[in-house]
Amino acid sequence: MTDRLTFTQFCSAARQKGALALCLALCTLGLGLSGSAREPKFTTINPTDSTYTLPQDINPAGAIVGVYFDPSNLSHGFLLAPDLTTFTEIDVTGAGTGSNQGTYAGGINPAGEITGYYIDANNVSHGFLRARDGAITTFDAPDAVTSPYQGTAAYSINPGGVITGAYYGESVVVHGFLRTP
Repeated sequence: MTDRLTFTQFCSAARQKGALALCLALCTLGLGLSGSAREPKFTTINPTDSTYTLPQDINPAGAIVGVYFDPSNLSHGFLLAPDLTTFTEIDVTGAGTGSNQGTYAGGINPAGEITGYYIDANNVSHGFLRARDGAITTFDAPDAVTSPYQGTAAYSINPGGVITGAYYGESVVVHGFLRTP
């Protein structure tokens, strides 16, 4: 009986010491993390004359692309350099100038290539690819319907320059697409 009591007491003491050791380890780890943790920093992105700004993507270098609307509700794509001070407006030739028309930048890859779409004066959307040097190539998916409020919209670009997006097909059915370089 004494042996059994001693074994039970031993197990209980071992559990208490193990729990204490675990508690100390977690507390030490927690102190280490809180000492090295940084407070998050927020930077406002607000282009001049913007009434609505929506960053869409950021690449590994820290370049940010997105869209903003001006007071006449015209959209403009933008590129904000990693220094967060160099701002480049992206307006595709052929984009409409009416309300809810204009350019929408949606994705940027590590090479600085930007994709998105623009809405023309007839309210038809078309995809675009902006090269790092600023040259813009526009495109439509092969089966895209080019009627008002339809067309092609590019959203994302990977490191290899492959673009994904969507387009309206016959019977107002939306399809995804993959565009390779």
